[in-house]
Amino acid sequence: AKGDTVLVSPGTYVENINFSGKLIKVKSSNGSKTTIIDGNHAGPVVTFSSGETSKSVLSGFTLRNGLGNQASAFSGGGIYCNNSSPTIQNNTITANTAAIGGGIEVFGGSPQISGNDITGNLPDPNIDGGWGGGISLENGSSATIIGNKISGQLWNGNPNCNCGMGGGLAMNAAGSPFLEDNQIFSNSADFGPGGAIWIVNTSPTLIQNLIFDNTAQFGGGIYIYLPSPSYQAIFVNNTFAENVGNGQGLPGDGSAVYAVGYDNNLEFFNNVFASSAGRESF
Repeated sequence: AKGDTVLVSPGTYVENINFSGKLIKVKSSNGSKTTIIDGNHAGPVVTFSSGETSKSVLSGFTLRNGLGNQASAFSGGGIYCNNSSPTIQNNTITANTAAIGGGIEVFGGSPQISGNDITGNLPDPNIDGGWGGGISLENGSSATIIGNKISGQLWNGNPNCNCGMGGGLAMNAAGSPFLEDNQIFSNSADFGPGGAIWIVNTSPTLIQNLIFDNTAQFGGGIYIYLPSPSYQAIFVNNTFAENVGNGQGLPGDGSAVYAVGYDNNLEFFNNVFASSAGRESF
């Protein structure tokens, strides 16, 4: 019933869950280390696609071995969220496979994503390109993303095409997402843009995030494209360190930030940029 809590005991559960619009809390009793939902490569581990609100809560699980939604371009290996705004907190999301949104795909809606460890999710080997190794935000999905660790996504794609974008996180026409106090590290998009984050047609705000040790062809930390004056981006108190824009063997190419389009609409306040040796920050 509405408002109920489903408390799940430790164990490994091989299944795929759909909240089906229920405004309930699904929580583990003992945390993500001992409570595992294994998607068995049969589809996304968890689906929100019935207009769920913040009162639909998923908390304290390991989500693994999910496969992106076949009806939606193989997106959302761990969690597939379509025009819904659930609360996703304190989970470990790992070893899921998708073309878009290896860990989490958000297509519309404004979910609250906090305190999760999103690591080691995988690109679909049968599909060239794709984006958002850890999280993908699309279609006006103005998500709130706070206090997560997003790491170890190798979203490298195919060296014969400009593909594999946003190793850690991708924002594609994603409205006005808000990111604060996240650690985004050791992700890569070596044959595409945006090692940590790829941003296109979006107006994000990033506050006090730590973005380090990511690599990409352009924008080891962040690649951002603002195609018109209607888009803007604000960066406050973030730290960029040891990111690399490899430029397919050339030095530079924006180890911290690579900006395209209306870059005058980028605002930076009190950020720290520490490049790798021999690399430029912008």
